Amino acid sequence: MSSVWNFIKRHRRKLIVVSVLAGSAVLLRRYALNKLKEWQEGETAECFERIKREQHFESTHNTCRNTIEGIIPNLQERILTLMDCEAMAKVLSERPTNWIRLWEDLKCECFARLATEIYSTAILVTLLNVQLNVIGGYMFVEAVAASRPNALSTEASVRSQQIRLSPAVQQRYLTLVQQVLSNGIEKLVVVARNAAFETLEGVSLKERLTIGRVQDIIDALNERIQHLLGFEPFQIAFPDEDVEEGGSEFDLAHSILLNETRDILESDDCKNVLFQAAKAGFSLVTDQLAGHFAASRKDDGFTNPNKVTTPMAKLIPVVSALGQHLCSKLSDQLINAVFTLDVQQILGANIYETFSQQQH
Repeated sequence: MSSVWNFIKRHRRKLIVVSVLAGSAVLLRRYALNKLKEWQEGETAECFERIKREQHFESTHNTCRNTIEGIIPNLQERILTLMDCEAMAKVLSERPTNWIRLWEDLKCECFARLATEIYSTAILVTLLNVQLNVIGGYMFVEAVAASRPNALSTEASVRSQQIRLSPAVQQRYLTLVQQVLSNGIEKLVVVARNAAFETLEGVSLKERLTIGRVQDIIDALNERIQHLLGFEPFQIAFPDEDVEEGGSEFDLAHSILLNETRDILESDDCKNVLFQAAKAGFSLVTDQLAGHFAASRKDDGFTNPNKVTTPMAKLIPVVSALGQHLCSKLSDQLINAVFTLDVQQILGANIYETFSQQQH
């Protein structure tokens, strides 16, 4: 026993160091395990949050598509009422004395109606894509604030308190769509008519057109509309005079949403999406007209479809009928062409990501 005691006395300092090191190793291991557990829990929570955000975005995406499909028929009915090419054709069938002038008017009106249908659909789809993803992002932040308030950054916490997305706030915010359906569409009709007149004024009723020539006319019409819409093509979605901001929480939330939406719609990216969407709509129209030219080809096996010609006067009824079809059997194709564009989907995803990921 004395030998053990003597050994301890001789190596006391070494034993103390070994004990300290051993204790530190145990503490360090426990600390590492705790940190690993915290990291794993954080990673798991972040993973679940990411899954929830993706699921909520998909739900927002589907809501956007369903909302568009529910509103478009009202838009189409409004256009057909404002631009009644069929009534003009009926007057022509009665052989009035000014029939040449009426044919010229009908020529411009038919192309203007096609342009109005395409641009109004593109504007409405893009507008709803922006609005519903803004709302979706804010709603996700609200859900996080309710379940895990400490997960929000200071800025996100303040903003979630400023904007309470009550049903009343959402309803007022989405009245921009009603603005498009009422005064907005009337403004667009004026733009389309002016563009059609300027584009088609020099195209004679007797001119024999190839599908290539028709494509050139449609491209020129599209470019003219873009020029006339100017730097703020979405302005038709806003009232002529901004509503004065009140002092209530309701007014503040609406004002913030409106200003943020206006900033997005006035961005170059959003305008590019609109013009790409319109281009997709015009491509659908061109494909349909190409089918008419192909059907008119002599079945001799030698006629190049691009060489087939038809007088403008005979093309006018085809364009008029196509305007009707875009509001009926081709309606889903037009919506699909505009809504499923990659740039349209990227725009919605980026907006949702921006407004939903305001946490630490």
